[in-house]
Amino acid sequence: MSPSAILNSERLNDTLSARTSQEYQLSCVTWDSLEAALPRDDSEIASTLFREKPVTLRGIILGFAGAIFVCTYTYFNDWVLRQTHFVGNHMPVAVYGMLVFFLLFINSQLKRSALKGGEVAVALGLVLMVCVIPGSGLMRTFTCALILPNHLNKLEPGWQKEQILSFVPKGMLVDPSQDEDRILGSYLQGYSGTMGHIPVDDIPWSAWVRPLAFWAPLIFCMWIALMGLSLVLHRQWSSHEQLPYPIAAYTNELMPSEGQTVSPIFKNRLFWLGSGGVFLIHFNNYCFQWFPETLLQIPLRLDFSSLREVADTFLLGGGWMVIWPTVFFTVIGIAYFIPSDLSGAFGFGPYIWAFIAGTLISYGFSPDSSVIGSGYISPSPIMFIQFGAAIGVFLFVLYNGRNFYTRVFKAAFSTSTSPGVDSFAVWGLRVFAVAYAGWAGQMVLGGVDWILAIGFTSIIVVYAVVVSRIIAEAGLFHLQLVVFPCAILWGLFGRALGSSALLLLEICTIVMIIDPRECFMPFLVNTLRLVELQGESLGRFCKYGALALLLGMLVAVPVTLYIQYDLGAQAIPDGWAQKNVPQFPFTNAVKAKERLTLQGSFDESESLSGWERLRQMSPNQACVISMFAGIGLVVLCAGMRLRVSKWPVHPLAFLVCATWHIKHFAFSFIIGWAIKIMVIKYGGAGTYNKVRPMMIGLIVGEVIGAISPSLVGLIYYVTTGEQPPSFRVLPG
Repeated sequence: MSPSAILNSERLNDTLSARTSQEYQLSCVTWDSLEAALPRDDSEIASTLFREKPVTLRGIILGFAGAIFVCTYTYFNDWVLRQTHFVGNHMPVAVYGMLVFFLLFINSQLKRSALKGGEVAVALGLVLMVCVIPGSGLMRTFTCALILPNHLNKLEPGWQKEQILSFVPKGMLVDPSQDEDRILGSYLQGYSGTMGHIPVDDIPWSAWVRPLAFWAPLIFCMWIALMGLSLVLHRQWSSHEQLPYPIAAYTNELMPSEGQTVSPIFKNRLFWLGSGGVFLIHFNNYCFQWFPETLLQIPLRLDFSSLREVADTFLLGGGWMVIWPTVFFTVIGIAYFIPSDLSGAFGFGPYIWAFIAGTLISYGFSPDSSVIGSGYISPSPIMFIQFGAAIGVFLFVLYNGRNFYTRVFKAAFSTSTSPGVDSFAVWGLRVFAVAYAGWAGQMVLGGVDWILAIGFTSIIVVYAVVVSRIIAEAGLFHLQLVVFPCAILWGLFGRALGSSALLLLEICTIVMIIDPRECFMPFLVNTLRLVELQGESLGRFCKYGALALLLGMLVAVPVTLYIQYDLGAQAIPDGWAQKNVPQFPFTNAVKAKERLTLQGSFDESESLSGWERLRQMSPNQACVISMFAGIGLVVLCAGMRLRVSKWPVHPLAFLVCATWHIKHFAFSFIIGWAIKIMVIKYGGAGTYNKVRPMMIGLIVGEVIGAISPSLVGLIYYVTTGEQPPSFRVLPG
């Protein structure tokens, strides 16, 4: 049975949720009226609304070419040219900048041979899917995590005393013992030969074969499992719950309409006013990096440091944005398209949290401090609050779609038929089950206890679904929740975890999800919506997407290794990835072993496995209280939203308001929220519609302003061999 929900008939309405549609009074029809006019099977309704077309060869070829380019160039751009991260978040400025360039200057000139909107959407989707590979999603830390523990072991007496590397199964890390100077020394120091760059044959490829043979299938199974799960969730989110998908809706506005070579948006004066103005601001500031004595910089980071004396509590709680707010035009544009309660929560929430955290710290309790171990991936109250909030959101996702998901499950694993279920959702659930089993099974083969492997993979699934939900509902493209599976399991199992099991879980964490600002599933969720809006086949698209992922891995791994062996890890200005990440697991494992030994429970904890480990759990009290506080806050807030029409707090606020990136964007969300409120209040739906192209222009202008310095820097580097000035539009 389909729920009553607003189904919008124009592209603009795709950016509005059912809860806030009354703000706009835009033309729309209800799902009930569609049911009366169309066949009652939901899949038939969907096929009528979104008539699927076969994925074209041109779109696939262009997508594969773009995927190869992104996987080849990203690491070079980020850590050699040192420009705005080529991917960096779930709306990569580089990819969207290239999209605008292609649509304006290439596709528009092809006339009759121009690619249609669906072909461009397929190509863009394939590129977005591989964006998880070359940057923070994987390659930024992947190779470092596999080889640098061998170097750090020589510098840490505690590691040597406990022989901590001996706890790692053979083949999980690179073994440099056969030729340490060539395998490890060259990685650290870089190429020192007489030629300009290292010959390909000088890289010790054979030393990397065994660890890659272990990790590549595990990572690929994770991606395929999340791909299958995305297909299961898609129809429920896009058609039944009518989530706005702000990023996909914005992207759809850029696509050429049927029978045209360029989108009508590019002919709108307000669009060019917004995009041109923002681009000129960033271009001026980039030129200032080259000619600081000639030009004046337009400040986008405001300085209210005179308020420091009255903002002590905020600053103590990490609220530096109170005195140094920054303007991000992309965020202002996104805030204009999402529900007002969400943009308000993202804008004011971080300030409220900073005040609360500062007050708690002034009384001697720090929410960010580790309660066990130390470091970035150790359990802390704020991590468990976010994890609890994620569980709350995940439970509501299941509850809202319980009828649909039940029908999908029956169709996938029983002989009974389930009306209203798309075939791609059925196959998606089957693929998820098989890939999930392979994912957890590969961890077990690597030495992880089966109960821990299931817990670890399940936490990543919850994380991926919740972040995807935030992207689909709120368009918060730059998001990094501090929820690490190893820390969650450590806080829940306590002494029953054991130091060797902790070590393996933390190694898996730093390889798979240490920097989740580029998580695979949110990329795919946005892509599926865009491909659907353009009428392309989702099932066929995902088949080519799996090939794109494989191709991306085959390109990104050797390219990244080549750059690192050529320059040397010590010359790459990424101390967090090169120094901190590789030591997190081993430092915590050493401390855990020492603590368990002092408590006299080391041997017992190491002997536990399976159900016995589950029975011996000793959860940390602070972690459990924080987790249930997060669950309770989300459930309470979501329940109040169902009963109180003007309830001001959105439950997603509890997930994101304490994260690092939202502090950068809070001020801009407030600006976007205020603009939207004023436009609707004094101009109504008509004015809101008219201003929309300008807000899209703000987003386009910023992505062009971010990618242009990268292209200029590349030309300068190739021409002179010198480092161009660093310039970043969005936070790293």
